[in-house]
Amino acid sequence: MLTISERSAREKLKRYRLEGDSGFIHRGRGVHSKKRWSEESRALAIDLLTSEWLGFGPTFAAEQLRKTKG
Repeated sequence: MLTISERSAREKLKRYRLEGDSGFIHRGRGVHSKKRWSEESRALAIDLLTSEWLGFGPTFAAEQLRKTKG
């Protein structure tokens, strides 16, 4: 038995009839999150966390990153 509501099932069927198999693919697939870090910011954070801030807990490290990067 499906664990979705009747309404969701009808919507999925409608999309399947309109688009075929591709109607089952989530619309957000391939779209990057708006919260995604740039490669530069990510590299800086990894560098700091593996050198200067080695041993910092996750909360304190996040606070320090906020102060450093804004």
